[in-house]
Amino acid sequence: MAFSIKTLHSRLLSMPPVQRYVIGLSGGMDSICLTHAMAHLKSCGKISSQLLALHINHGLDSQADYWQRFCEKFCRNSGIAFMSRQVCISMQGSLEAAAREARYSIFDEVLETGDMLLLAHQLDDQLETFLLRLMRGAGSQGLSGMPVLRSLGRAILFRPMLSFTRDEIAEYAQEQNLQWVEDGSNLETRHDRNYLRHRVLPLIAQRWPDYQLSWSKSLQLLDEAGAGLSALAEADLKQVSAGKEKLILKKLAHLSQPRVRNLVQYWISLFGLPRPGWHMLLHLQKNIADPEQNQVLHESQEYRLVVFNACLWLLKPLLPFDSQSTVQILSATTATEKIRLPDNGMLTIKRGLGEGIRESYIKEGTIIRYRQGGEVIKLPGRPRKTLKKLFQEQRVPPWVRERLPLVFVENELVCVTGMGIPGIAESAFSQHDEFGVSLEWQQPSFYFTG
Repeated sequence: MAFSIKTLHSRLLSMPPVQRYVIGLSGGMDSICLTHAMAHLKSCGKISSQLLALHINHGLDSQADYWQRFCEKFCRNSGIAFMSRQVCISMQGSLEAAAREARYSIFDEVLETGDMLLLAHQLDDQLETFLLRLMRGAGSQGLSGMPVLRSLGRAILFRPMLSFTRDEIAEYAQEQNLQWVEDGSNLETRHDRNYLRHRVLPLIAQRWPDYQLSWSKSLQLLDEAGAGLSALAEADLKQVSAGKEKLILKKLAHLSQPRVRNLVQYWISLFGLPRPGWHMLLHLQKNIADPEQNQVLHESQEYRLVVFNACLWLLKPLLPFDSQSTVQILSATTATEKIRLPDNGMLTIKRGLGEGIRESYIKEGTIIRYRQGGEVIKLPGRPRKTLKKLFQEQRVPPWVRERLPLVFVENELVCVTGMGIPGIAESAFSQHDEFGVSLEWQQPSFYFTG
């Protein structure tokens, strides 16, 4: 079936209704064809939703501003609203990955609830992506390719042209006498995708002319296999999770190695995070099979994986934090006071009868600082203990320990906030008929949930 306005309309009708279609318009042949067809459907009353063409100027080519002007003129002549955004691309690492990340940051900014983002990826793009991922050792779910439909933040992403070949879309462009811009970098075979497009796939087509049809069937089967693996991982997750952000190691040990890898990948992807690669999965599997008491298994800009208290925890990256900083507090007449701790959340100080530290105990020189090592405290009715021992008894997570605000009066530790028990020294504890000061620590966000 060739690409046409009729087939596009049929596919839009199979989708849920939306308030606005946002079309990713690069100016290349595929996106011009998609935009042209959508404009025709709108003008003849086949669709009632709003239309917006979104052009992202990557600034990577000397012709980038010309492409933007071309897209704007095309939309003006087609009667479609136009929006452009310019992005800065990091030249370090993969240029394609950096450009994609920049585009999706713009999508997140522009898209609203009730929007559907239309992207003009076609079958050749899909097969090229399949081969690139195969070269990188992707698993079945990675090889299944780009999905036709998925959620994207508050909106929906739909690729209505994904089953059409580049040649079929070119036929539509010629029939409609369309003009588009050519990106000269698409001819440079030093880029992996272009090498496949211009060198590898033409040779495959000579030997196996129907390879596109065969491979698209394989992609569909991989997609179905991926759905089955996700269903298995979801069932396993219900058995081994202890809250959304942690897995119980003993229960993980009852699963086979492939199921553990499948589960961990699925679990991490639920938070919108990139799936871990093969080598990272093997490293995790080795260390969670015989874990130490406490260890960091993975740390990146996206997330951290930590073993603690017989569980595998998924945490946000740690923000920069000055453990040497101090905040001075004095007794005040206000009933409630909030103190923002630099890069470490908020302290709420409340005053009342029989609560917290005796107000008369707090004097000039009372400070909040952090653990330096060797601190001791005697809690009411309990022996004097080091802070380290107290943390171990209370199972305070290691990522919290260094950030717990500690209250000192003339170098005496009188209060440990946020530990889950009243952490006030016996000597400073407020009696029922005395005004006291209680402190509540609102932690920085360590977790992806809550």
